[in-house]
Amino acid sequence: METGELHSKASGAEWALPRLPAALRPTVERALASYRGTGEPIELDEEERQRLLDHIDRQLSSDLAPSKDRANSVTTSPQTDCP
Repeated sequence: METGELHSKASGAEWALPRLPAALRPTVERALASYRGTGEPIELDEEERQRLLDHIDRQLSSDLAPSKDRANSVTTSPQTDCP
């Protein structure tokens, strides 16, 4: 969403790593190593999984929330019937 480009799982993880809080990086590093290696599932306890999901949810929510600048720049046009 941030760059507007589509990427692979690996390049997405590489992009995300330096942007993640330090405590969440090992989870993504392990997942990336597995993805690039044997593809075996990684061991992830529920608390670790939930911390990562909560962080992602917060980031997406803040990125999708209308900002004052975006809200002021949005214009609407009347709807017309399309043939």
